[in-house]
Amino acid sequence: MTMDGAGHHVTHYHFLKTELSELFTSISLREFAKRLINIFVPIYLINLGYGFMTTFIFMAIVSFAHVVSSYFAAKLSARIGFKHLIILSVPFLIIYYLLLNSINFVQSLGIPLVLIAIFGGISNGFFWIGYHTDFVKSTKRKDTGKKLGFVRILISLFQSLGPIVGAFLIAELSFHWVFIIVIAILIISVIPLLLRKDKHERFKFSLKDIKFKFGLKAIIAHMGKGIESSVYSLAWPIFIYFFILNKEITLLGSVTSLSLIFSLIITYVIAKKIDKKINLFYKVSAFVNAIIWIIRGYLRTYLGVFIVDAIYGISNTTHTISFNKICYDNARKSKSILEYITIREMIICGTHTVMFLLLGLIGNFHIMFLIGTIGALMYLPYRD
Repeated sequence: MTMDGAGHHVTHYHFLKTELSELFTSISLREFAKRLINIFVPIYLINLGYGFMTTFIFMAIVSFAHVVSSYFAAKLSARIGFKHLIILSVPFLIIYYLLLNSINFVQSLGIPLVLIAIFGGISNGFFWIGYHTDFVKSTKRKDTGKKLGFVRILISLFQSLGPIVGAFLIAELSFHWVFIIVIAILIISVIPLLLRKDKHERFKFSLKDIKFKFGLKAIIAHMGKGIESSVYSLAWPIFIYFFILNKEITLLGSVTSLSLIFSLIITYVIAKKIDKKINLFYKVSAFVNAIIWIIRGYLRTYLGVFIVDAIYGISNTTHTISFNKICYDNARKSKSILEYITIREMIICGTHTVMFLLLGLIGNFHIMFLIGTIGALMYLPYRD
C-alpha cells in the first residue's frame, strides 16, 4: 500500500473513531431494523384488506406528520441537542411498529389508522432533523462527499441484509415476529448514542422566507427528490410484488437487497472521486434514474426486475451521495444549518404527502413511473 493510500485509510479510521462512530453504529442498527420491515409495510396493509387507496393515504399521513414534526423537532433540538433528538425518535418508532403489529386489535379499540401513521411520521421528523444537522456540523466541506460515501458503505452493509432477511423471517415465522425483532434492535441502537457528545443550535424559522433562504432551484430539486422517492418507496414495490413476482415476499426482499448490494459496490468506487467531480456524478446519475423509470413500466419478468433494480442501485446511490453533498455544502453556506435542513425535510416530505395521495388517485402504474421520470429530471438545476 502506498503512503497516500495508507493515509487515506488512517484518515477514515480516525474520522470514525473520533467524530461520528457512535452515530454511525446507531444508524446502522436502526437502518438494518427498518429494512427488515419497512418495504413490506404497504404489502402488510394491503394483505390485511385495507386496499390500495387506504395504504396510499396511510403513507401520506406518515409524510404529513413528518413535515409538521420537523418544525417542532428543530425547535426542540435547540434545547435538548441533536443526539437526544435522534434518541427521542426511537420510542415513537417503536410505538408505530407495536401498533402496526396489533393493528386489528388496535382498530377494534376504536384507535384510528391515522394515529398509527402519525407516530411513524413524528419519529421520521425527529430522526432526520437530528441526523442531517449533526452530520453537517461534524464534517468539513472539502471532504463531505468522501465521508458520505464512507458512511454509505458502512450503513449499506447492514441495509443490504435487511430486506432479504426480513422476507425470509416473514415467510418462515410471520410479520408479528419480525415486528418484535425490529423493536428489539431499535432499543439496542440507542446505546451507542448515549456515549456521544451532543450539539445544539438556536432555531428561528419563517415560512415567508423559504424561497429567499433556500432558492428556487433547490426547492425544485428537493420536490423532485420527494416525487421520485415517493414512487420508488411505494408504487414500485407494490407493482412488482402483485404483478411480476407473483406475491412472493422472498423475491421482493431479494430484489431490494440486490439493489443495495450493487449500491454498496459503486459507493466504494466513487467515494474517493465524488468531491472533485460532484456535478458530473450528480447530472449523469439523474439522467440514468430518469431513463430507468421509463423502462420500469415495461418490465414483465423476474430477470428484468433484477437487472433494472441492480442498475438503479448504482445510479441512485451515486445520485443520493452527490445530492446530499450539494445540500450539506449549501447548508454550511446558509446562516443556519438547522434551518436549512428543516426546510429540506419539509419540502421533500410535503411533496411525499401530495404524491402519495396523487398516486393513489391515479391508480395507473405506467403513469406513476413517468412521474418518477419527471421527478428525476427536476434535480438538474440544482448544483454545487
